[in-house]
Amino acid sequence: MVKQEVRPGIWRISFEWRANPQARTNEVYVINGQEKTLIVDTSKPEVVPFDLLLEAIDSTGAHLANAEVVLTHRHLDHVGNANGFINAGFPVFALEQEPYAPCNEVDSSYFLDLAGVPELHRDCFSSSYIEMSFCHDLNNGAIFHIEDSACVNVAPYNFLVVETPGHSLDSCCLYDPDSKVLLAGETIAAGFIPPVNTTMLDMDK
Repeated sequence: MVKQEVRPGIWRISFEWRANPQARTNEVYVINGQEKTLIVDTSKPEVVPFDLLLEAIDSTGAHLANAEVVLTHRHLDHVGNANGFINAGFPVFALEQEPYAPCNEVDSSYFLDLAGVPELHRDCFSSSYIEMSFCHDLNNGAIFHIEDSACVNVAPYNFLVVETPGHSLDSCCLYDPDSKVLLAGETIAAGFIPPVNTTMLDMDK
């Protein structure tokens, strides 16, 4: 685990992701305001167990008694620990649930096409892709709905929710125009060309 205070009160906690050599790390952001803490994304238990994640967040000086979670999208590596936060009493927020998520190998092949996975490797990827990307046991009924353009105040930061469909239909960014801080989730993929990360090329399937 690596912790870095990237701006005053804003922490990037990076966990090694051995199972994904392309990404290599999985990030959670913690914004410690004057009276409140905002946690952005939750990683997943296979990368960091929930209790260890909570310890890492606490070690930044977080106000855990007054903290809430915002999910940038519902892919497993961003929401895998969300049920842990829900069960512990933290309010969890996200845009409306993505209406399309593959539930079988035929459906998942659509996303494998977009990801550019060769036909030769489909047999080993198709069945695992569903489990890798979509959190089917996520307690969506306990997640609070946020709207595009909503404000999330964590003084001195005031983040604007920006709906950014592309990487998924339910993707969003958080942007504070005063400090020019952008928490992009996977809307922007550093090191990739183009840097705007989209698998939403034909969502009327």
